[in-house]
Amino acid sequence: MQNNKEIRKHILHYYKLNKRKLPWREIGNKLQNPYYTLVAEIMLQQTRVDTVKSYYIKFLSKWPSIKLLSQAKQSEVLTFWSGLGYYRRAVNLHKAAKLIVKNHEGIVPDEYLKLKKLPGIGEYTASAIIGFAYGKYSIIIDTNIKKFLSRVYGLSGEQISSKKKMYELAINLFPKKKSGDFAQAVMDYASN
Repeated sequence: MQNNKEIRKHILHYYKLNKRKLPWREIGNKLQNPYYTLVAEIMLQQTRVDTVKSYYIKFLSKWPSIKLLSQAKQSEVLTFWSGLGYYRRAVNLHKAAKLIVKNHEGIVPDEYLKLKKLPGIGEYTASAIIGFAYGKYSIIIDTNIKKFLSRVYGLSGEQISSKKKMYELAINLFPKKKSGDFAQAVMDYASN
């Protein structure tokens, strides 16, 4: 097993030089906008990054705030979502926006359990919002991170599908500070 400190150093160096320019990522060292992160992460569920980019930009042009999205008609959101597929995501995003405005004063929650109570938000999305938008320590595991962990640690078979094993490895690998940046670095690295 390689040294986790060296792995982190290598991945963060790679990220500094090769960070993908994605419209939901902030410029510089700023955290992502929580609403933008929510929209992006819901759109990215089971959909490729290249497909999401144009929809994301158009979506935020139409509904630049969570309050405006919460006031939209569901039928309007579904029509706008056309072509992106998995329409349940659009319904859930719209419902989540309404609940966030009603129960959280229009601010996307920064707590894992509060996020998980919202429609369409599972473990990954809640962890991503906490790490990417709020800069809190979070273990964020998506397909690319699983692929990365499997390769680095030589996992096979049941080990790859073991949620517990992946989480244990990630806890040891993810830095305590800027875990969201590290997760995005690994995602970019593993997506190539």
